Amino acid sequence: MSKHILITGGTGFIGQRLCQYFLKQGHFVTVFTRSSEKVEKLWNGDIAAVDNLDQFEFIEPIDWVINLAGEPIADKRWTGAQKHRIQDSRILFTKRLVDALCKLPKAPELMISGSAIGYYGHCDDEACDESFPAGDDFAAQLCHDWEKAAQAITIKGTRLSFVRIGLVLGKRGGALKKMAATFKIGLGGKIGSGEQWMSWVHIDDLCRLILHIANTPQCKGVFNGTSPNPVTSGEFTQSLSKSLRRKTSFVPNIPLPKLILAKAMGESSDLLLKGQKVVPLHATASGFKFTYLSLEQALQQIYSPS
Repeated sequence: MSKHILITGGTGFIGQRLCQYFLKQGHFVTVFTRSSEKVEKLWNGDIAAVDNLDQFEFIEPIDWVINLAGEPIADKRWTGAQKHRIQDSRILFTKRLVDALCKLPKAPELMISGSAIGYYGHCDDEACDESFPAGDDFAAQLCHDWEKAAQAITIKGTRLSFVRIGLVLGKRGGALKKMAATFKIGLGGKIGSGEQWMSWVHIDDLCRLILHIANTPQCKGVFNGTSPNPVTSGEFTQSLSKSLRRKTSFVPNIPLPKLILAKAMGESSDLLLKGQKVVPLHATASGFKFTYLSLEQALQQIYSPS
């Protein structure tokens, strides 16, 4: 049965791919966006666009909401002003989104709200499942408050789930686009010690997980959106170098020491220097099957000629 799905952040890297999945399944999709023109350019009229929360009452009743909106967290140094922008784009926006949804005559049956594995803070070598508490740094507090902002939707009987997303790998954007560029200019060496954990996920597995949660009424609460097999930063660098077919002897891949990163990026360098070894316990327990279980398998698909 087709659903009317509202997606915030639908023009982003994850959102665009998720829209493709929903369209293939025959659902009707509306994207909340600041740029209706971009939606038209991307989808040629196959997806509707709204740019004001007050418009919800004038469109078809919303069955599912996928909330992925948010200022990119790693693109800029975390100044005080940038932290406020990041917080407002997630926490304040989610509060306003939920307020608008709660005013509708018919509440959505489902809301899946984005979050991030930054929720767990720095976990050393301990594997973090969904039961682990929030950390105490900026990213952890941000994720905690972001999730809390969505809770009010449950008053209307809406099923609420969160996906704590890890490092998303895909062909047309995301972290890999920047990483691959650094290799090509010889800056693809290990980051810091290389021993910190990187919890990654192929974008198609992430989208399939979101669909799995949506289509499984028993799926409520928190789900880690990561592969069952995280790797260290050093292992990630080696695998990416191999996938790009660039030997480290071809161009000297210069390591990025901790002190240089900290000076250049400030507090936001923690995203690269402090890892989390995150495992998707709830996803696998719910019956979800990952297609890309190894990093090598994921990178092979991403960098295949087809």
